[in-house]
Amino acid sequence: MKPRRGAESIPAPETPAAEPVLILAPFRRDAETLTRFLHALGVETVLSPAGDAASLALALDRGVGLVMAAQEALTEEAVRALRRHLDEQPPWSSIPIIILLDARHAREDTAVAARELLPDRTAMLLQRPLRSAELASAVRSALASRRRQLQVRDHLALQRELMRELQHRVKNMLANVGAVYRLTAKHARGHEAFRRDFEGRLEALTRVHGALADPGTGPVGLREVVEVVLSILRLSRRDAMRVEGPPLRLRAPALAVLGLCVHELAANAVRHGALSVPEGRAELRWGLDFEGGERSLRLRWAEAGGPPVAQPEHRGYGHRFLVSAVRSFRGRTEIEYASAGLRCTIVAPLSAVGEG
Repeated sequence: MKPRRGAESIPAPETPAAEPVLILAPFRRDAETLTRFLHALGVETVLSPAGDAASLALALDRGVGLVMAAQEALTEEAVRALRRHLDEQPPWSSIPIIILLDARHAREDTAVAARELLPDRTAMLLQRPLRSAELASAVRSALASRRRQLQVRDHLALQRELMRELQHRVKNMLANVGAVYRLTAKHARGHEAFRRDFEGRLEALTRVHGALADPGTGPVGLREVVEVVLSILRLSRRDAMRVEGPPLRLRAPALAVLGLCVHELAANAVRHGALSVPEGRAELRWGLDFEGGERSLRLRWAEAGGPPVAQPEHRGYGHRFLVSAVRSFRGRTEIEYASAGLRCTIVAPLSAVGEG
């Protein structure tokens, strides 16, 4: 089965095959010749002993990118094992098959026989003896077809993963909306107050999730989420709000929670606290330090120059959210109703909120 050498050189393929070529040849010399030829092209191969259907089935199950079979190797037993494997392939998969025809048989007769053996399957028929360049071209073409199939497989897998992620995000989003609605309704003082608070929180939730989910915005960190939240409030005096902290990438759930915490603090400051008067100021700082033997995120909100602050008689939505939401990633919230202005410190282990 030695390929006839041509004058032209055979360039190596651009990339090695992701899956090996399965060689079916009843004679050892033929199998070794094909193996050397394919290895020279940078193609991995696997051999199936002649007449051993069990070994053939095992090789097919391990994954092959191309089946190259000598005509005389296609015994009834081998064809049955091959057919069984091909019939079990997923819709995206159609393993290429190259059949090397015996020079003593008419091509037309062998083509008819091949269609009978492998109905509904496309097989490339090559008449022996053949030029090396012809065989190399056939192998490249078949493996390129297989690579396109694998790309379809990977695309379908990505689509399934994206769908699962979308379903997960929608489920979480709806759960968050429900929780915001229930807590807002529980603590609202009148219809108008409920409408105002719920709409503001819903907009903050929507904008934060939108910033995290939009690939066109590029990498999103804590500062970007804070800026998104503050833009919702449309502060008349932006210089009254100071934001300081290093660039910090966190996991999306933690960024969403921290964004909503900042919204609660800032919205409360606009309505009742330091940002409700011209001379008031608010400051948001964050950084990393060590607490309890591990690296932690520390975020601190502080107000000054606003109306006097007193300990509230009842804990409202904002207080409850700041405490319970941060607790979801092993963090803690400390709220101080100092007379000079509200103070809030959020501490969370970086291992629970950080990326990687």
